[in-house]
Amino acid sequence: MFSHFIIFEILFVSRLDSSIAPQETACTDVQVGFCVIQIASFQVVKQQYLWYSISMKNQAFIDGQNLYLSTTNAKTPWRVDLYRFRVYLKEKYNVEKAYYFIGAVDDDRDKLYRTIQEAGFILMFREHNNTMKGKKKGNVDTDIVFTVMEKIAEQEAFDKVVLVSGDGDYIKMVKYLIKKDRLEKVIAPNQKSISSLYKITIDNRFYTFLDDENTKRKIETKG
Repeated sequence: MFSHFIIFEILFVSRLDSSIAPQETACTDVQVGFCVIQIASFQVVKQQYLWYSISMKNQAFIDGQNLYLSTTNAKTPWRVDLYRFRVYLKEKYNVEKAYYFIGAVDDDRDKLYRTIQEAGFILMFREHNNTMKGKKKGNVDTDIVFTVMEKIAEQEAFDKVVLVSGDGDYIKMVKYLIKKDRLEKVIAPNQKSISSLYKITIDNRFYTFLDDENTKRKIETKG
């Protein structure tokens, strides 16, 4: 992702260094799209460079049950402030849309559903029937995998995937996304409970943790 922008900046700085007169220049790039730039000074080029560096449109897919259990059942329990978390995803990972998968509908959790939506997440429920009562109604891994793969198959206009879960059930999808350069990051809520499959099969640059001290400070519920 970032290499495109580095090449982009060097290209135009080089044009300035070679004493070519300022002119309107067109450029095309599969990651950046079409752009027309009036080259006037390094400052203008630098500003344009920074504008493109934040123009990525990523999508996040949150395993609600994994997020909740991995934080509230941690050695030192804590809760995620959903409003602050949504801002964090936007600012840190350029997440344009964030899908919060929460399992089957429960009429007694209306307040939680409103909070999730008001925080800026797109709430995703799991289809179920009465025979599912008492079973794993919150297990949403297949729903997340299907949704991600459907979006890619239908060539929906977004750049990369941010997965919020430490569950090893997603490892095949994650490896596929890495292969296709469509994974931005796997964000595991808890360093202790992340599946070992991630640690032994993918490079550690592809995953991070919410309970990292700096990250936790930004998104933890206060008081």
